[in-house]
Amino acid sequence: MRPVVAITIGDPAGIGPEVLLRGLPDLLRRQMVPLAVGDAAVLRRTAEAIGCDSSWAETDGSFLQEGTLNLLCASVITTTSYPVGADSALCGRASYTYVERAVALVREGKAHALVTLPISKKSWELAGIPYAGHTELLRDRAGASDCAMVMAADRVRALLLTTHLPLAEAISRLSIELICKKATIGQRFLEQIGIKNGTMALAAVNPHAGEGGLLGSEETRIFLPAVETLNLRGIRCEGPVPADAVFRMAADGKYDLVLCPYHDQAMIPLKTFWFDRLVNITAGIGMVRTSPGHGTAYDIAYRGLARWHSFLAACDWACALLRGSTPPASAEI
Repeated sequence: MRPVVAITIGDPAGIGPEVLLRGLPDLLRRQMVPLAVGDAAVLRRTAEAIGCDSSWAETDGSFLQEGTLNLLCASVITTTSYPVGADSALCGRASYTYVERAVALVREGKAHALVTLPISKKSWELAGIPYAGHTELLRDRAGASDCAMVMAADRVRALLLTTHLPLAEAISRLSIELICKKATIGQRFLEQIGIKNGTMALAAVNPHAGEGGLLGSEETRIFLPAVETLNLRGIRCEGPVPADAVFRMAADGKYDLVLCPYHDQAMIPLKTFWFDRLVNITAGIGMVRTSPGHGTAYDIAYRGLARWHSFLAACDWACALLRGSTPPASAEI
């Protein structure tokens, strides 16, 4: 049997349900069995809003049908009357429940991998959910001491040393210990996708990699010692590499993984040039979890405008991770 991939439909107020339904014809041609976790009422309203003819087979996860979308209903939203295009406690509670149910499917062996469609951190807060987002919840459920956010688009891959923090706070948290810890997770991730002895690049945080201390001290105080320590440990890492050039080098194949000190340093080039193939991978939690590299996009929700290509790429990555490889860059999406 093909691998079962649990797919959460995301925040009902956003584009997650639409992305799932619009991508379904392509999804069913892939070598996987999709098991959506959400609410039938949400999918019905979405299908009506975007004029999408869709059907699914409801299940508790014990018996799955191939060639169709299997749906495990969480029964949080039971009518088509719920707020869309905005944060709400109801949708926050629903999307959180979907993730919890999907994680349980993986832990029980009923699914092999997890793909999550976008949630709203604000809606989780309104619902009183004690987690900032997917990553924190999954790390807790996996009992992992640490994990890392990897953004991948074909052969260009970036690991974020810090994630959703104000820039000044992100820079203040950088340390030799942090870089070495995240790079170790990065090395295991590269091995997981079949890249042995891969080479990482540590992106600089200051212009021109600090110009030897003239434009900031982080590179000399923190980055250079971290790179030296990593190489002594057998982890191949170069840097600090000027941030304005490192992604060009990675695209040319020089680096297998770019270590980025702060969120937007990775996201700006990746979303500019690889938006439709950008995938978020949670490394270090002992299960395969991917998601499309975009958010809830409330402004276009339920209007039939959402693109589903990054979602399909996330499914491709989930299946590839199960095989211990990377998805082909030329995969049709």
